[in-house]
Amino acid sequence: MNDYAKILVDVLEFRMRHQLGIYPAHLNALRNSAHSQKLTIFRDQLGRPIGYIAWASINKASTQRLFNGWVLPVYPYEWSEGAICLPLDIMITSSASQEGIQQLKKFIRTQRVIVLSKRNKIRIYFRKNKKFVKRVVTG
Repeated sequence: MNDYAKILVDVLEFRMRHQLGIYPAHLNALRNSAHSQKLTIFRDQLGRPIGYIAWASINKASTQRLFNGWVLPVYPYEWSEGAICLPLDIMITSSASQEGIQQLKKFIRTQRVIVLSKRNKIRIYFRKNKKFVKRVVTG
């Protein structure tokens, strides 16, 4: 089994252990994230999975499509088009929330621009002097 298939299986097993279902579009997003090396598993000190983040690195055109009609990336090439981080799925177990959140924060600090879409709102954050500044909000 190659690396991207192994990480995808690890994430799917993690979801099953926590009794989380998955829809075909969600599975496609996880598969594309794994294939594009845009899927990171957070682990505790013993190496056990405690969470993960799946994202796409989109370009300005994909960001504009998101603003105009809530069109998320679909095609595999869209996962590595640009430098704008679009988190697609984040999960951290409640039993290891502090450690998982620290690892998520560490991941976020490696990004320059992040687009978040949640509850019919889209926000773009730009890193400036080690902090993120919200620039655009819709919804």
